[in-house]
Amino acid sequence: MQIRAGVKVELAPTAEQRQLFASYAGTARFAYNWAITTRQEHYLTVVKPARERGDESVKSLSGIDLINRWNREKETLAPWWRDISCQVAPQASSIPRWP
Repeated sequence: MQIRAGVKVELAPTAEQRQLFASYAGTARFAYNWAITTRQEHYLTVVKPARERGDESVKSLSGIDLINRWNREKETLAPWWRDISCQVAPQASSIPRWP
């Protein structure tokens, strides 16, 4: 049996670090909400109508599809993204497959 232990570490961020944490969290939330909305819109406008016609070959957007779309659209969607780590948004947009 494998035992897993966690470690708690108390952070004492400076005001500047608190601002960075908030920016990272806000960017992740923005990207996550964008990914959910994009996937739902794709499902409702592309996948669902195709399935209603009997075409089962049309699939929902994958995490990779969302990351690629984010990379194409991020300049207009979130011009401030360059101020944040380049990994925050792609990781947040990799949500589990929806229908």
